[in-house]
Amino acid sequence: MSKLLLFFLIFISANSFALDVDCKESSPSLLEKIVTPNLEFKYKGYISPDELNQLSSRQIAELLVKRMHRECDEIRGGTSGKAVGEDSDIMMFVPSSALEGVAKFGFQNLHTTGTSLGAKAQEMRYSSENTFNAMVLGYGSKSKEVLPKYAALDIKKEHGWSSETPHQYGDVVFVMKNDVKSRTSWTPTDSLGFVGFRESKTPSTLKFKEKEELNFKCHTYCEAQIWGPLDYSDVEYAMIAPDTKVPKALKTANIPVYFYEKSQSSVKIKKGKIAYKAKNKTKQVDLSQMVPSNHIEKAILDIKTIGTLPQSELIEDIIKPLV
Repeated sequence: MSKLLLFFLIFISANSFALDVDCKESSPSLLEKIVTPNLEFKYKGYISPDELNQLSSRQIAELLVKRMHRECDEIRGGTSGKAVGEDSDIMMFVPSSALEGVAKFGFQNLHTTGTSLGAKAQEMRYSSENTFNAMVLGYGSKSKEVLPKYAALDIKKEHGWSSETPHQYGDVVFVMKNDVKSRTSWTPTDSLGFVGFRESKTPSTLKFKEKEELNFKCHTYCEAQIWGPLDYSDVEYAMIAPDTKVPKALKTANIPVYFYEKSQSSVKIKKGKIAYKAKNKTKQVDLSQMVPSNHIEKAILDIKTIGTLPQSELIEDIIKPLV
């Protein structure tokens, strides 16, 4: 792994992030758009041990994706139109056999588990993930937590000519909450071997804006990379195949579950009929059962009265009990 890190330390020595990750566009005016980056991290090209200790994994993930948007999306021309994230869902396919483990440890990546239903090329994946941001993240426990977990980006309108539902990765589909999008990037197909988005070597963020014409196509499916920690609290709802049983782990986690049905979206499925309705976690408190109604009425009257008192009388009322 030391040779790999040395390669990246040499690789990131170029003049700007945009050149490092090769954010190309068809216009020859690319260099005119590149400005000195306004970095949130202390150093260009790597995250220092101090930053790893001081920042949470989630904060680091959000900063990485924010940096990618500022210095790559805009250079590609994605500055007008509708953001990709406004018209898409992040769908993670997980085998039902792994649900108990997810409840205990959260969604993990290849670097933590050593297993994958996709390519198990661990060093190649790590190399690709560092290239995404032109940032060397290290390979400790916290860095591994920051490195992405992979999902499908379901774009709700037609965005591909050979899109398929990626069921090979699992039979339970988790749809993530919208706030996860702030630390998610994407590529138009598998990031280990994609053909390139306008010949680019790095993903876009979900803030990338589409023009009226089609900017890209999903080749097989669009891949999402979710950076930072991820667990059941980040899940909006789950989907399972029609006429199958709701896994016990999802009921225990109190996650809404739906049967999926066919869709014209890029992942070809969408939420159908409800299979399990999550229990309401918040209880409505009836104040009338806790405090006599005459006390509540008096409190409301006191509040209204205070609002009409002159400042001198209000100060006097506050000081009297203290003297």
